[in-house]
Amino acid sequence: MTARRCMAGVSLLWVLLQGVATAAPAESRSGCVEAFTKIQRGVRLRLGHQDEAALSEFQQAQELCPGPRALAQMALAEQALGRWLQAEQHLGEALAQTDNRWIRQRRAQLEAALGTIRQHVGSLQVEMEPADRVGAELQVNGATVGALPLGEPVRVVAGTITVTVRAPGCVPVTRQVVVPPGGLARETVSLVLQEVPPPKPAPPPAVVTLPASPAPSVPQVDVSKPQPAPVVRSRRAMLLQRLGIAAVSVGAVVLGGGVAAHAVREQNARAWNRDDACVYAPAGPLPAQCQARLNAVTVGQRLAIVGYAVGGALAGAGVVLLALPASRGREKKAQTWLTVQPGPGVGWAGQF
Repeated sequence: MTARRCMAGVSLLWVLLQGVATAAPAESRSGCVEAFTKIQRGVRLRLGHQDEAALSEFQQAQELCPGPRALAQMALAEQALGRWLQAEQHLGEALAQTDNRWIRQRRAQLEAALGTIRQHVGSLQVEMEPADRVGAELQVNGATVGALPLGEPVRVVAGTITVTVRAPGCVPVTRQVVVPPGGLARETVSLVLQEVPPPKPAPPPAVVTLPASPAPSVPQVDVSKPQPAPVVRSRRAMLLQRLGIAAVSVGAVVLGGGVAAHAVREQNARAWNRDDACVYAPAGPLPAQCQARLNAVTVGQRLAIVGYAVGGALAGAGVVLLALPASRGREKKAQTWLTVQPGPGVGWAGQF
């Protein structure tokens, strides 16, 4: 069967090629020389089983010089490539031109090819409920083929196909439909309105709660006892305090220097007493080590006296300066208290 079909296809191509050659003068006279050349090239490509390239040549020829011959050649190339819908459409359009001599001479072969093509094509009739739904469309294998309702069945490739019906405001419906070769498949789709969720209520305005500020604490005053008035320190008292601190600090340093000088004096005096060369030295110049010890004793004694005197004086003055603000505050500090007298009212009393 396959070999017989192949032989029939080769015979048809040879007949078509002969027809192209004999019709060349007529095409030249009509001004479609380039289109005629492309048709010849396309037929030779088909004989070499280069159907895709041949289809491109036929399409270009149809654009240059539209006519039933280029349409028929396109349909035969599309048949070879398995593009059944395009092949049926183009071959049907070519056979519809009955006044063309090239078509009349090869009608038998072309109608036989059309019969073979239609064994791979079927019709699909889709109806929807409700039928008056506006905007519905039909999709076959993901491609839109027309608007519903259909005026007539649509041609589709035979076999199992995927049918989808979409309409505004409705739930899309998808089904698998089997279309018989050369037959008609009918399908009825019931559209269901898509539920629109109610609008979400607007969120309530955010309420910002500010923390309550704590009530100011009121000191509890015992009205039964006299309350001392607050003592306000003056600038003079602060200055005296700073001078007192400075005097005590410097006095302590000077006293420390006096103590150190006293220690140096005592150390050299003990060394002098242990050295017989110094204790029993003859009259005249003293030995060098004895003279150095004598000088150290003299200088240390003087420095110790100065350190004790000056450091003690500074420390004492600082203590006096520190004591002055406290004594003045105690002298001038006032005492006040609340008194409750018989009868209405509250009175103030004080002691200075």
